[in-house]
Amino acid sequence: MIDKHKIRCPVFDLDDTLYPERDYCLSGFKSLGIEFSQVFGVSPDVLTEKLTESFNLAGDGKVFNRALDSLGAVYSRELIMEMVEKYRSHSPDITLPESVWNLLERLRSRYTLALITDGFLPAQELKIEALGIKGFFDYIICTEKLGRDFWKPAPKAFNMILEKGGFAPDECVYIADNPEKDFKAPNHLGWRTIMIKAPKNMNTDASLSAEYLPETIIDSFEDLGKILL
Repeated sequence: MIDKHKIRCPVFDLDDTLYPERDYCLSGFKSLGIEFSQVFGVSPDVLTEKLTESFNLAGDGKVFNRALDSLGAVYSRELIMEMVEKYRSHSPDITLPESVWNLLERLRSRYTLALITDGFLPAQELKIEALGIKGFFDYIICTEKLGRDFWKPAPKAFNMILEKGGFAPDECVYIADNPEKDFKAPNHLGWRTIMIKAPKNMNTDASLSAEYLPETIIDSFEDLGKILL
């Protein structure tokens, strides 16, 4: 059991931990629908709908290709890459859930808070800006700035938090959603780990060895308050 009196620094993942990542994806599809509809001779709503349908089939690296194939569109690899770039650089229409905002405010008064997030820039920075969460965190590490080799499960970002704050490993807890990458490094370093397994999460079905698994699993962000407050 995690002793809240020992914890000094709760550290959060971003996507599917603080907000539903699906909201970001749908925001991006809407943006692409507006930007590229004329290229394919359809309305923005139709292109947005096809992108969403493709995403619902599989959230893999072929979302755009499937959507355009379903339209019978002619496209090049260069055009797909342009769409990817526009998707990652769009200003997302996403909102931090009220319950998350309220809990972060309460945690901020008691703890040093930090954020470690993987993902392409500028997408991650634009998400943080849109959610309005910079003020909650003493340390924010977008691992893309360190280099692709330092995305999770690499330990570098976690060691940086220890060094920046002067924390012992067991004074930190990482709160995240994806056992495929989130918990291996902090587990090895001696951190405490919590997985939020909320219904909207996209990455909670992995079957992995013990080193990848969190110490504690909770059903929603609201349950975190029962552990840390």
